Amino acid sequence: MFSLKGIKESLRLNDEYLSRIIESEDINERLGDYFLKLYEETNEFRHFALSEQVRNCSHKLFFDLHEFHKLADLTGANLCKSKFCPMCQKFFQRSRLERFIPPMLDMSNDYDFYHIIFTVPNVKSVALKSTIDILFDSFRKLIDFFSGKRPIAGYDFSQYGYISAIRSLEITYKSKDNTYHPHLHSIFALKRGLTFDKTIINKYSWTKDKNGQRTLANKFSEFEIFLQKLWRLLIDQFTSTTYKYADRLTRDGVTAEIKKLFGEEKVKKTRCRGKERISVKNVNSLGLNDGYSVVMVPVEHNSFFEVFKYVSKLNSDEEEFMSYKQFKTLYFSLHGRKTIQGYGLWYRMKTEDEIDETVDDFYRLFKSYLYQSDAPFGIVYNPHEVRALRKEGKYAFISGKQIFRVLSPNDISYLTEHDNGEPLPQRKIFLESFTYAFDKYLEEKRNKSLFENMETYEVEKQTLFKLTGEQLTFFDELFVIKNEEDIN
Repeated sequence: MFSLKGIKESLRLNDEYLSRIIESEDINERLGDYFLKLYEETNEFRHFALSEQVRNCSHKLFFDLHEFHKLADLTGANLCKSKFCPMCQKFFQRSRLERFIPPMLDMSNDYDFYHIIFTVPNVKSVALKSTIDILFDSFRKLIDFFSGKRPIAGYDFSQYGYISAIRSLEITYKSKDNTYHPHLHSIFALKRGLTFDKTIINKYSWTKDKNGQRTLANKFSEFEIFLQKLWRLLIDQFTSTTYKYADRLTRDGVTAEIKKLFGEEKVKKTRCRGKERISVKNVNSLGLNDGYSVVMVPVEHNSFFEVFKYVSKLNSDEEEFMSYKQFKTLYFSLHGRKTIQGYGLWYRMKTEDEIDETVDDFYRLFKSYLYQSDAPFGIVYNPHEVRALRKEGKYAFISGKQIFRVLSPNDISYLTEHDNGEPLPQRKIFLESFTYAFDKYLEEKRNKSLFENMETYEVEKQTLFKLTGEQLTFFDELFVIKNEEDIN
């Protein structure tokens, strides 16, 4: 026997979540001003709507309030879903991690994972949109090489045992010269036991330390050097195709920018030669420093976060807040794009969260019990009100999402311990009560037929179970409330 108090503590709404909403208010006001200015320039109503949505993002939190239990269960928030909103980007990052990492970890016993970063030279704003197209096209063709769909004469990609990959776009930018650095973070699943001896030094091996001193940062394997050269040929090929055929880009001034970035003679020489120019001979004809930077390292904890994080920061490399000009360039370059894409076995990963069915059923049972033992009413609070009410202690504010982090196995605990690539302090939350309840449910499910052939019904866009008197008694005994102190 135990009290509902432990359940409330296990699932309590994270104060960090409320703090992030409150701290992002000023940022979202500035972003709202940018969208409003965009509306004034374009006269497109969607930009006006986005202005309002960004300003009000997460300001309305929807709860089911169970008055008897003094329990407020978070059911939703008014997310703006903008690629620039810090709250939504954090939410989407977490959602992607919880969706993609479990199936990826399932493969980790059979395959080795590699984090590979593909870059191109910085570009001016006028060339950013077309450069992103070139990056995506080049990566897709590279995958064709790895998978054997489009072999390169004289080179055997099958030796790496490629099975799947995922790539994500990131864009950093500099305010000083108004340039943008689009690049791809990717994870490749290759066969186990490959060795890549890093002994080669080229121009991409060097960086500058905090004092501006040149320092050796990377050595490369022969395979990385091969990828650098191959990547350069792919980028050149799609650049030349864009240069020749996109009249629209010519009018926008992109052709001149491409000439400047990649060299007019190089563009003229390589255009329209098609797939024949991608060969081992042509790859090897490039010098050690002629490729574009490609860095390949075994996946570590932070590698996952590099792939699933934001597309672009709100601050430039000089730590200046994004200007309106930069915002507009990024907005139109990213609008409607799928910035994360899976390939191979990861191509058709589901877009919804992957949740263990047993955990999902137990949470619905818990919700069903609350509904039938203490019918709730819907209520809306803003984050400031929630924080104040929590201090008063009248209600326990919980989040149903927390259950999947409490009860799910190692993949979710991995996410809890490694946020943005940095280990977090161990969270001191009381999981015993809810874990115990879940264990009792599993024991009952294994030994008896109490939870077989459950009927469901719809209420407030939720699917809940119709609990029998016997099932209600099971939870009454499980969630016994000892006294008024336990309720609070």
